[in-house]
Amino acid sequence: MRQCWNTQSRICKKIRKQSQSDIEVKTYVERLNANNIIDLFKEYDIVVDGSDNFATRYLVNDACVITNKPLSTAAFIVSRTGNHDCPS
Repeated sequence: MRQCWNTQSRICKKIRKQSQSDIEVKTYVERLNANNIIDLFKEYDIVVDGSDNFATRYLVNDACVITNKPLSTAAFIVSRTGNHDCPS
C-alpha cells in the first residue's frame, strides 16, 4: 500500500492505478507533521519520500529512524500542461 498526502500524490495515485492496478495507494488529507508522523508510519513496512522541501525530508528521516523503517527517497515529475494523465 502506498500513502500520499498532497495534490501531486493524488495525481500520482491516478497514474499508478492506470498502469498497475494491483498496487493500492492510500491518500491522506491531513498534513504530515511531528504530531502524527510516528503513528502513521507504524502501519507501513517501508517509507518512500517524494517531498519537495527540506523540512519534510528531515521530519520523514527522523520518523524513519525512530520507527526503524527503511527510507527510500524519490522524485515525482508531473506534466504542467494541464493533462494530469501522463507524467513528464
